[in-house]
Amino acid sequence: MSSNGDVDNVRVAVRIRPLVPSERDRGCQEAVERVGDSSQVIVNRSDTFTFNYVFDTRDTQEYIYEVIVTGLLDKFFSGFNATILAYGQTGSGKTHTMGTAFGGELDENAGVIPRIMRDIFERIKNLANECDFVVKCSFMELYQEQLYDLLSDQPREQAVVEMRENRNGVIMPGLTEMLVSSAGETTDCLLRGSSGRAVAATAMNEQSSRSHAIFTITVEATKKDEMRTVTTSKFHLVDLAGSERSKKTQATGDRFKEGVKINQGLLALGNVISALGSGQGSGFVRYRDSKLTRLLQDSLGGNSITLMIACVSPADYNVAETLSTLRYADRARKIKNKPIVNQDPHAAEINHLKSIIQKLRVELLAANGGTTQMSSSLNGALQNIPAPPGAATAIVNTSGEMIKKYQILQDKYHTLQQQFQATLHDVAEHEMRAHITEEAHEKLKLKMAELKGIANELGSSYKVNATLEEQENTAERIKQLNQLVDGLDVELERTQTEIENHKRETLNGSVGSGDDEDASSALLEVRSQMQEQADAYTTIQMDYKDQLRRINRELNLKEELHQRVAGNLVKFCTLEDNTEEKFKECEKKIQELEDERNQLLDKLRHVKENASAKLAEERRKRLQTLEHEISDMKRKNTQQAKLLKVREKETQKIQNLHTEIQAMKESKVKLIRAMRQESENFRQWKMSREKELIQLRNKDRKLKNEMARKEALHTKQRNVLKRKCEEALAINKRLKDALDRQRVAQSQRQKPQTAKDANAASNKIEQVISWVERELEVIVTFIDAEHSLEQLMEDRVIISTRIAELQKQSPEAGSGTAQELDTLREDLEMRNAQITDLQQKVCTIDLEARMRSLAEGIQSVPEARAVLRKVLKSISDMRREHAVRMQEQKIALDEQIALREAAEQTSTVAAKRMRLMELEHEEAIAERENTYEEKIAVLLRELHNAPQLAVGTGDTLTPEQEERLKIQEEQLNKMDTLREELEYYKNLVGELQQAVQAKGTRKKEVFKKVSKWLHRGLTHTN
Repeated sequence: MSSNGDVDNVRVAVRIRPLVPSERDRGCQEAVERVGDSSQVIVNRSDTFTFNYVFDTRDTQEYIYEVIVTGLLDKFFSGFNATILAYGQTGSGKTHTMGTAFGGELDENAGVIPRIMRDIFERIKNLANECDFVVKCSFMELYQEQLYDLLSDQPREQAVVEMRENRNGVIMPGLTEMLVSSAGETTDCLLRGSSGRAVAATAMNEQSSRSHAIFTITVEATKKDEMRTVTTSKFHLVDLAGSERSKKTQATGDRFKEGVKINQGLLALGNVISALGSGQGSGFVRYRDSKLTRLLQDSLGGNSITLMIACVSPADYNVAETLSTLRYADRARKIKNKPIVNQDPHAAEINHLKSIIQKLRVELLAANGGTTQMSSSLNGALQNIPAPPGAATAIVNTSGEMIKKYQILQDKYHTLQQQFQATLHDVAEHEMRAHITEEAHEKLKLKMAELKGIANELGSSYKVNATLEEQENTAERIKQLNQLVDGLDVELERTQTEIENHKRETLNGSVGSGDDEDASSALLEVRSQMQEQADAYTTIQMDYKDQLRRINRELNLKEELHQRVAGNLVKFCTLEDNTEEKFKECEKKIQELEDERNQLLDKLRHVKENASAKLAEERRKRLQTLEHEISDMKRKNTQQAKLLKVREKETQKIQNLHTEIQAMKESKVKLIRAMRQESENFRQWKMSREKELIQLRNKDRKLKNEMARKEALHTKQRNVLKRKCEEALAINKRLKDALDRQRVAQSQRQKPQTAKDANAASNKIEQVISWVERELEVIVTFIDAEHSLEQLMEDRVIISTRIAELQKQSPEAGSGTAQELDTLREDLEMRNAQITDLQQKVCTIDLEARMRSLAEGIQSVPEARAVLRKVLKSISDMRREHAVRMQEQKIALDEQIALREAAEQTSTVAAKRMRLMELEHEEAIAERENTYEEKIAVLLRELHNAPQLAVGTGDTLTPEQEERLKIQEEQLNKMDTLREELEYYKNLVGELQQAVQAKGTRKKEVFKKVSKWLHRGLTHTN
């Protein structure tokens, strides 16, 4: 038989997660807090709950595991079943706490399941000498009331598992149980199952679990003794899908259906928890309402040691869901389980008999000889060592000294950084100068080589008794030498000039950089950007420096190799100058010898029989001699060919080295130019900061204008928010009055009625109707309060968004921004206070309990009829009021539609008139332009004829001609003025057209302005 255990309550741990970014953006406040380091939780500073454990944002995953799970492992290895159950709304941190989405790396964020797997196999390793262990694991999910085997090799549609019940409880035939021998294999099973789990994104959680997951670890322990006792224990790790409201999650379609199924299962679980936690053991527990409750039947009220981890959100936006979770967790804490050790019944009976025998043996020994008692005592105690009186002062002094040292080091760092940047700039300039010097050096080397050649030629051809022609040639060569020397001087002067110009550019660049540094200290943001740019510049320059150092090293090696190979080739060519001639002579000689040999062979072949033997013998000897000579000549020819090939290879090698050296030099030049370009870009970037500051000031001026426009819009929004706030206050007052009236009515109902009252029955019905009316008023007011609470939260989101926008603006926006921020913060505090007040009142009302008490308060049929008539009358009145209100809203909507249609018609007419005016204006402008051009042409012809007349006559202009020319000049000036005005009005019309396109609602006003301006302009032109 199984060993019975003591009654054990379900232990409950509450974990409060931190606010997530989406909640902070909404302006949510923390409405849930832990009382110090105790195990109490306060919600809205009014509702207090006490649990076994409470963890907040300060507690890590490892700490939570050590506190609540380590003890369960001791019971688990003693043979008890254990369950850890994560419960809470969606997005409250259940999956994170349990670790079902484990990624494979056991870090500080790993949850309960990976840590349990690690510790289980560590304990198995430590107990290997006492027991033989077999470990199995299974993983299943409950998705839309359908069980799926997550470790099955079959497709998901074929991995459905059915539930069965026998005398041992709920079983799942066909469920895959994987044999595992290490934590790694178990982790693989967890990862494999998690990848197939149903997960989707909602408005409250990007990775929302859409199913309930149960990961089970089964350990069979067989003791290594005579009896071979077998103990089987199971560890169920349950990650429930979170309860959710479709309004908050914005779930539609399949997500909505999933949410409905999740809430149905959690509702059944809540009913089971309520039934088990009520303390009425005789009541019926509805385990069969859902497969979830059937799976957890042993964990809730069964033979398992159960730990519930209730995960909650601290945001006041979720305070209703948080209170619901905490209430269920408080009821679960009252559930009593009776855990038992799961042993083989025969082995348990044998062990029980053995313990009785051992006890009797001890009693027998005690009766015969007595027993020796031993005692031990502890002889140590911890003493608190008080701190010396001056310790605090010494710490403060040390802290001040450290701050001063840090400040000194920071100033020194900035100084060194500036010096380092200047050094990098100098290095880039020095590299450029070195490159210029190297190029000049290469050219000088070529010139020197040419000079040496000419000098050697002159030295070898010098003669004392030279002819006149030879002396002239020598003089010509000396002249060339002088020209080369002059060229060297010119090259040196050019190089010196380039270096001086480079120095001058560097000095000019450094001065500009310093001025810009002073100018850039005006704004903190620009200074931060300059610091980042300086760091990036330093990094790039250091990279360039490393690349340049590597190229220089490789270039030196290549040049050294090139010189060595070139020297070898010169020596080789000196030794083998006539190699090709010898090669050709050998080939010619071989050909001649082969011809002679062929002739001898022909003669030997056609020699007559009567020829003398002596002549034949001589020819044979001559043939042998020719064979040896041909062989020697071929051998020499082969050697000459090898020498030629070696020289060709050396020449090709020199060419390759030369190509590589040139390529590396080009790379070096590019790198040096890149270093200088980067330095120049950095300098230019620093100089552009001042221009950017000017642009920022202009932008700030535009932002002020935009702020004025937004201020007007904000004023309108504040008026709307103020009206909503007043409505919320009115609803709050109505709710308070309704609760007061309800308390008065309850006190009156509890007063005993006298039996002598003849109208007791009718009075009781009237009291019940009044009570029902008040209860309905409370319920309706509660619903209105919930709606008002949602409106207040939406208003808080708007205010928080506006505060975030203002905080992102520059601090130089002005005092208006600071004043608006202060006003918004006050509004936000007022909204938070109203939200807290409403939440406290709303959370005190349990709507389900009131509906239940309302149904249970009607105890007779007459009361039920009267209440039904009253309810139907109330519904009819509400329906009538709703119809009247809808009719009024419809009439108002029709009026608005009519006004909008009239405005659209007016706008259409105005647009047509505007188009006609534009066409007339364009025609007028074209006509004026033609007239203007004709007048200009006439004036030009007259001006052209007038000088000809004066020149042709040879006389001076008459007074009439002078007057005419004067009038013509005045006309020209007037035409120029008219042309300028015409261009002005063209630009004005273009701007007005853009304004009309941008703002269609102001077409009439724009039309009037255009007409006025055109009339004034055309009148002025005439």
